[in-house]
This record gives sequence, structure tokens and C-alpha cells, in this order.
Amino acid sequence: MASATLAASRFNVTVRRDDDAFEALYNTATGNYLVLDDRLRALYGDVRSGIVLAEDGDILHRAGFAVDRAIDEVDSIGIAFNAARQGKYAPQLTITPTMDCNFGCEYCFETHVKGMMSVAIQDRLVAFADGLIASAGPSSALSVTWFGGEPLMGLPVIERLSAMFQERARTGTIGSYKANIITNGYGLSARTCATLDRCGVSHVQITLDGPAEVHDSRRFLKRSRRGTFARILANIRHVPAAMAVLVRMNVDRSNQDRFEELYRELDAAGLLDRIQVDLAHVENFSHRPTAATVLTAREFAQFKAHAIAVCARNGWPIAQAAPTPSLTGVCQVDSINAFVVSAKGELYKCWAELENNGRCVGRLDDPSGWPRLAKSPLSERDPLDDGECRACALLPTCMGSCPKVRDLNRTFHGKQCPPFKYMFDDLIYRQFGRDTSIRKLLY
Repeated sequence: MASATLAASRFNVTVRRDDDAFEALYNTATGNYLVLDDRLRALYGDVRSGIVLAEDGDILHRAGFAVDRAIDEVDSIGIAFNAARQGKYAPQLTITPTMDCNFGCEYCFETHVKGMMSVAIQDRLVAFADGLIASAGPSSALSVTWFGGEPLMGLPVIERLSAMFQERARTGTIGSYKANIITNGYGLSARTCATLDRCGVSHVQITLDGPAEVHDSRRFLKRSRRGTFARILANIRHVPAAMAVLVRMNVDRSNQDRFEELYRELDAAGLLDRIQVDLAHVENFSHRPTAATVLTAREFAQFKAHAIAVCARNGWPIAQAAPTPSLTGVCQVDSINAFVVSAKGELYKCWAELENNGRCVGRLDDPSGWPRLAKSPLSERDPLDDGECRACALLPTCMGSCPKVRDLNRTFHGKQCPPFKYMFDDLIYRQFGRDTSIRKLLY
């Protein structure tokens, strides 16, 4: 049988530095990173010329940088993606104890609704979770994110549900239980932090949208419009040392030039050794026209590249989510066993659909419908239905990016690629540098 002729993978990205002859390849389907020496550079040139057979492809072939030219890589990616999102992985639940909130943030897309999740809904939620765990296997872990609204306004719900989930972990019904919370931070008193610690919360995300002056103009108390920065900063000190703290700054045109001031205020408060900071892109999760203050993806990428360099110079902590293959799913939308649960007992696939004209796929008050949950357009999407995406080397990493943003952009706002596209080689070089990293061999 004749040996296959190799071709360069269409998912290779070349990483270079302007100041020297350094060259590396990153493959977005495998996550492999190969620094090219003179021999490999020459071999890769021959692969691209179509004169190398499989048995002569060396590490280029074994690590997926060179593939059988008869293989349709895009179709292969689609098959792998669709197979993965049918797998029943460990359950992930995003739970909203309440959709009420004490803040009046100008960019919030949610409709705030008073009232907490009832005991009856809580009990049905636990029964629903039990079914998900059974489908995934008895050793499966359960992961919960407390969300809102402002979840701390529903703290009794968090306490009651956590106790039931923790009991299942103690008795072996589930393999393990872990939880995190996304909160505005205003209610993180010492007593509340101790309660969250008992509830198994290991990670806290808090938003500070810049230095005090900027934050207080954007994230203020709904009734009094009083600022919230000083209290949140003080509250971070209450968080137990065992809990990781992520401070998120939502970045748009109005505050992009103020991030350094936030770092200095965190430093003055003695908190920089305690936290990570995520400089996050404000995006439009609604049907309304995008505000003029929202940065385009390319603009945000330029900002983020600058911010990463500034943080590196100053030794400031910054969360950098390095691009990785997304063949097992982009987010919880692509997991059969992942759901967002509203305080009213509605089930969604995306947290951005809560009280935001989202597609409800089921209800906890209708257990008979649990085995036949409705299909979500987000989960049913085809990330390969766009010719530009199919031709893009970043496809396996992106897979259309955020399903909700993709859907809204297509319908209302115009197509837009994710920010990492415009700084990809820099992100990859910062992750791997000058060292080869082979995650897996294909042959």
C-alpha cells in the first residue's frame, strides 16, 4: 500500500518574533507547539511543497502539524465536536437564588425580579441534579456557580442547597462537590464569607470597574445611587485565604485608560498579592443596538495586548486565558449535563438568557418533561456553517466563539470575531515562549 503524501495542517499558526530568526508552529486542533530548528524548518518547507511521505514526516506528522493530504480536516473537526457535545460529562449548574439585585449598573442586560427561589423549587432542583449525576455515573463531580441578580441577596437558598449537595458528596452519591460565586461583592461581610466557606465555595468573582471614581459612576446602589467601591474593597479582606479571588474589570471606551489606577488602588490596599485581575470585554448580550462605548473585538485586543505588557512590567497579576482547542465544547452550552437554573425554576443553557428573552428548555415544576428537554438554538448551532470560519486556522480554538454573542451578532449586530484572533500569536508566545510543548502525539 502506497504511503500517504503529507500536507501542512490548515490549523497551523506560525509564531515569529520581530527581533530574531525565531519561528514556531502552533496547531489549534491539537494544542501542540513546536519550535523549528533548521532541520525542522527545511522539512516543513518540503511538507508544504507536497514532497514528503508520512513515514518521513517525523514529529511534524506525529504531532499533527503535517497531515495526510486526503483528509478533510474541517469535517474531522466537525465530527469530533458533535461527538463530544453528546457526551454526558460531570454536571455543571449555574444557579440563581434570586434575580433581585441592589446595584443599578448601566450596562446590565438583566431584568431584576424580587423574591428568592422557593423551597419547593429547591427540592425539585436537587432531584433534577440527582438525575444528571446518575446519568453521568456515581463518581461524577458536581460543579455549581452561584449567580444572579445578586446571589448574596438569596443567601438562605445557597445555604440550604449547599447542605444538600455536600451531604451527597459525603455519602458518595457524587464523587465530589465544588462551588464558586459571581457577586458584586457589596454583601461580602465577614459573617457572609464564613457562611460561603462552610457552603464549600472555593472561588469568588467580584467586579471593580476601575478606580473608585470610575467604578462608583458605573456600579452604584440602585436606590440611593451611592458608590460601592470602598465597601467592596474592604470586603475583599474578609474572604478566607483558602478562597481564590478574581477581580473583574469590565472594559469599554469610557474606562479603558483607567485600569492602571485600579491596580494602584488595589496595591495601596495591600490586595495585589491576594487576587487575580481579569480585564474583560463589555459585550452586547441584548437585542438593543450596541452602545457607542463598547469596544470592537479588534480594539479590545489592542487594549488587552497593551495591558498585558503594562502588567508584566509592573509585576501586576492579570488573568490570561491562553487559547486552547475547543473541540469538547466552547462553554456549558455544549454540555448535555450543564444548565442555568432561574429562581423561578426555569432551565436555560446560557446565563446571558436569564430574564433576557432567552429560550427556556425546561421547567423544574414539570419533572415529566425532564427526559425530553427542548432543544436550544445555541446548543444546536453548527459552528461550521460559515465559509469564513471554515477557512480560518483558528477554527478549532474558536468554534464560532461565544454561542450567545454569535447568535446576537448574526441576527442584530453584525458578525464579529473574538478578540483573541487579533493577538493570537502574542498570546501563544507568552504561553509557551521558546520551549516546544507537545500535548499529544497522533501517530
